[in-house]
Amino acid sequence: KNPSMVNSALNAVRATAELTGHAAQIPTTIDYFTTIYEPGGKEQSKLNSRRAFEKFLEFLGPDKIKPLDAIKPSTCKNFLKEQLERVSYGTVSRYQISIRAAYNSAVNDGLISKSPFAGLSLSKIAPADMERKTHRLPFTMQEMAYILTKFPKVWQDLVLTSFATGGQRLGDVVCLKWTNVDFKNKTVLFRTMKTGKHIIAPMVPQLEAM
Repeated sequence: KNPSMVNSALNAVRATAELTGHAAQIPTTIDYFTTIYEPGGKEQSKLNSRRAFEKFLEFLGPDKIKPLDAIKPSTCKNFLKEQLERVSYGTVSRYQISIRAAYNSAVNDGLISKSPFAGLSLSKIAPADMERKTHRLPFTMQEMAYILTKFPKVWQDLVLTSFATGGQRLGDVVCLKWTNVDFKNKTVLFRTMKTGKHIIAPMVPQLEAM
């Protein structure tokens, strides 16, 4: 296939669509993912899908205002490659599933003729030596000592708060508000970003003092 011929053909189709009024039926990519398409499943599944959409739109940058059918498979492939360098294989797989489902819905609704994620295999995109599971090792005592003595104070406070609340994720500690802290009943309320669950941690004296 000649890329220039394909692009010329697509431009001709879009020009014809504009003249006939059909172009109004093709939403922009950002409108589709933020307003038109509604992911299904349980609430946590919907939150995960929205997270995938945010990452995808962030990657697209200015291209997110292009029509939904203007995003190329090569762009989607590059998105998956970039995410594989940032997060685990499993997380990228969930991103792909959510975004592909949205595009498939657009195909079924007649908004586009083909999904740019069709035919993309994450196992072929990922490096051959990439582990399929992320094995996280705990910090060593030396590493913890370095964090608590060399890092900016905000990091020290985050780590100490995590310790004092039973090992809560640093991201959940960052999102704490004063309304989550109950000095009367000596508790701290967490809403975990990963699972969406509410956890009530006792406020130990060291944390109350801090």
